[in-house]
Amino acid sequence: MNNRTFKLLELNNIPKFWFQDTNSMFSHFKSAVLDYDDPYKRRVFIDNGGSVLLVAHLDTVQKPKIVEYKKDRIYARGLDDRLGAYIGYKLSTMLHCDLLLCDNEESGRSTAQYHDLNKRYNWICELDRAGDDVVTYDIDSRKFLDDLDDEWALGWGSFSDICSLDTDVCCFNLGIGYEKAHSKDSYAVLSVMNHQIKTFIKWYEEHKDTRYDFFGDAKTISGYGGYYNRSDSYDWLCEICGLDYGEDVFDKCICERCFRTMYQDAVGV
Repeated sequence: MNNRTFKLLELNNIPKFWFQDTNSMFSHFKSAVLDYDDPYKRRVFIDNGGSVLLVAHLDTVQKPKIVEYKKDRIYARGLDDRLGAYIGYKLSTMLHCDLLLCDNEESGRSTAQYHDLNKRYNWICELDRAGDDVVTYDIDSRKFLDDLDDEWALGWGSFSDICSLDTDVCCFNLGIGYEKAHSKDSYAVLSVMNHQIKTFIKWYEEHKDTRYDFFGDAKTISGYGGYYNRSDSYDWLCEICGLDYGEDVFDKCICERCFRTMYQDAVGV
């Protein structure tokens, strides 16, 4: 592993730059922003000549603010979103991946839907997930899932920016170590974050030249609570708790929390 990698992995103090308000962030990246004057379409795109695209988003639920660093954690509002943007920017610079930073993901109208993928990427990775697993939102293939499973547990997810991309290659959303998303108490576990970055770099080096084709139906996911494909529409609010958004399980819409509860009751754990 080269010196640049070590510097990235050891950088526990995330610069305050990444906690500016969203408009200021877009102003900073103005030269790389597409549709800058349209708040419903704007997005940062940095072409580093890469064969892999990294994705994150700049909008947040909580106003971004660093609270404190404490041992192995950083407590910060809005960290669940800006952490991915920060890591994506660092990795794209170091690994020469392309970078897409979107807006309006938290309102379910990610500006990724307006982005034209005008080059053939080998695969796409989003950095917008809690914990340390990965999800694909079914934008995958059997080989892609098998190769991801070599390094990470495969989890459950409902929506992120990559769901809105018009893509014919496989995608995954990587857990980057944050917890308590969207709350005033959100934090990131730095050891988990660093482990995930290190593991991603390893996986990238092994698979950066492998093209993972996605052969599923073309789709657009409008956001939390609405999934639309060519012919069908579904209400994705959990039919059990009615609180969280879920996915189709045996013709029922069930959120991850209720599914886990049902599974634990069934196996007696």
